[in-house]
Amino acid sequence: ITSTSKQDIDYAAWVVWKNDFKTDSITVSAQFQGERLLDIIAEVAMLTDSTAFDAGGNKLSFARWTGAASYSVIITDAHITGSPDCTLTTKEMFNRADVLLNYNPTSDSWGGKITAQDSTSVNTYGLIPVTFDGTLVWHVTSQTAVNFAQRLVVRRGQPNLAIRVKTPLRFLDVTLGDEVILTSQVYSLSSNAFFIDGMEQDFESKTIAFSLNEGFGRSGGVPRGFTLDDATYGLLDQTNNPLY
Repeated sequence: ITSTSKQDIDYAAWVVWKNDFKTDSITVSAQFQGERLLDIIAEVAMLTDSTAFDAGGNKLSFARWTGAASYSVIITDAHITGSPDCTLTTKEMFNRADVLLNYNPTSDSWGGKITAQDSTSVNTYGLIPVTFDGTLVWHVTSQTAVNFAQRLVVRRGQPNLAIRVKTPLRFLDVTLGDEVILTSQVYSLSSNAFFIDGMEQDFESKTIAFSLNEGFGRSGGVPRGFTLDDATYGLLDQTNNPLY
């Protein structure tokens, strides 16, 4: 059902998400042979550098990660219940992305490969490569594969700071992908920018537990717009930040 009467998805958000790829000329192909729907959605989200989530109302919403968040809130020690839990990890870090493209299911072969690399990160941490070669969803052209790979290595070329904080219910207006400007003496954080990649609301205890992520190089979030002086998202062009 391609209208707002669709019961399962936030159709308006889906249209914005789809048009973003249309503007960038981003296309993928797929072959589905009885896979679980959740696995398909996860694969599509991963290969399009997106997120799929329940934004309320039991409807699935979609957003593409970009250089800035859609909405920001300020959280300080005055808002935090208990102690924040902070982790610095390289679990999801990589600085070279190899993306295979134009898969042929009949011959089980690929038509090519592109590579994007963060040379500064490689020189600092050593080479940490990752290969995208899934045969459920794949990129069709080198243009789309380059767009995908470059966006990822920009964000994931640095160690990633993740933090979990619990607050009262005053932040009910935020959602996944929104930005949090966090200040806390516990970890000497002063106006550090994170984005929300998970949240749990507990109305019995009247609290919200936020899972905050630094953004794999401090460039995460769902779309808000142009980011001044950023090497990638400060560019007004059809690859990184097209004008509508």
